[in-house]
Amino acid sequence: MLLKQFLGLLLFLTSFIGIILNIVIFHPIYQLSRNPNQSSIYTISFFIIASDILQLSITSFYLAPCIIFEKYFLSESNDNSEGFPVFLSTFYMICWYFGNISQISMVLNRFCVICCQNYTIFSRRNICIFSGITLVIAISKAVFLQFFSPCCRLVFDHIYLSYGYVIIEGIPNYTDITGLPLDIMTTSLAFICYTSVNIANLSLASFYLAPCIILESYLIGDWNEEGVPKFMGFLALLIWYIINITQIVMATNRYIVICYRNHKIFTHRNIYILFLITFIFSSAKAYIVQYLLPCCVFVFDYKIMSFNYARRPDIPNYSDLSDLPLNFSSTITAFFCYISIIYKIHRSNKAVIHIMSSTSLKMRKNREFTYAMQFTTIQGARRVRRETTRNLEWYTLVAFCVIINSAANAFIYLIYNREIIEMLKHRRGSLTYGSSMERNSNNF
Repeated sequence: MLLKQFLGLLLFLTSFIGIILNIVIFHPIYQLSRNPNQSSIYTISFFIIASDILQLSITSFYLAPCIIFEKYFLSESNDNSEGFPVFLSTFYMICWYFGNISQISMVLNRFCVICCQNYTIFSRRNICIFSGITLVIAISKAVFLQFFSPCCRLVFDHIYLSYGYVIIEGIPNYTDITGLPLDIMTTSLAFICYTSVNIANLSLASFYLAPCIILESYLIGDWNEEGVPKFMGFLALLIWYIINITQIVMATNRYIVICYRNHKIFTHRNIYILFLITFIFSSAKAYIVQYLLPCCVFVFDYKIMSFNYARRPDIPNYSDLSDLPLNFSSTITAFFCYISIIYKIHRSNKAVIHIMSSTSLKMRKNREFTYAMQFTTIQGARRVRRETTRNLEWYTLVAFCVIINSAANAFIYLIYNREIIEMLKHRRGSLTYGSSMERNSNNF
């Protein structure tokens, strides 16, 4: 099976799993949203999950088959910029805008309830009104951008294994530009109401890469392999190397403290020294990669709306090759340390299991799960970020990220929300009891 067909099949399976997860919690969320004694957040979640199911269905039953069979279904001319594919992508945009605006409602709801202790603004009646207005805005915006805006339509593209805009030479992408206020509002409110991490790395993306993409220019300089754009790439590499090495230090710290109960190695003084050495090493490595090696310079590229190496024909990518030892070391170190920690805690549980209460056992199991998720998240996110700079096929991660976004609510509810879990258990018990009664009556 070709890589493209494999990724299409993987996209189908992932989105289909997302659909199942959302359907599983759909009815419990609906019941909780109708209960006046429950939080109003369930009402917002109900509308978001309905939108997520529709969005995932389009990905699973249209985009994925298009990728697998390399054609646009229900299109006579096999063209993705007219006919049914455009209608479907318009419907997809409606779901996306609706979900995006609903996220704003969810963030403001949490802020009002938790920080301001105000429960009157987000009553169920008001939420239904907000959702109705949101749907009207989403439909109007999607229809205008897809059918009346000069440029550019959102389409499904099996060549890039994802979604994309049909760019017209010489015409600005009004669709992308008009989406900026909503994107900025969603991101800013989430940033204010929740928290922020990795400020330096995010600042480069926010204040340089994003403006480059919007204005389709490298801003300070006409070419991204020299001058200020090249220096920005140097800063991005510097920050990336610091984060990479810090992950090694963090994993080692957890391993020594938890497995060996040794608190003397990672004192505040030693950590400051380690950070200074890390900064010097990262600066030297980033300078060598960006300015001394023959290939390849790390650049921000608005054409692919991301960062990448500026590859040159017939010259090996020495920059990427030089990163392999660090990437390998951080992956192996984190893998060994976190697996050892999980194993250590598991053995400790067995040693004291006979004197612990069920609540304590559950807390320990949750702790083990937390460590496992921490390891998976750290390594998974880091490897995804690195691989997206290498191959065209990795651009399909855009579609996978959208799937993760649409399935995230369902996954979190199924893992952490006790009310949903209890309702599903009760429903399962009722079904089992009903089946048992039916069998008994038949036997009688």
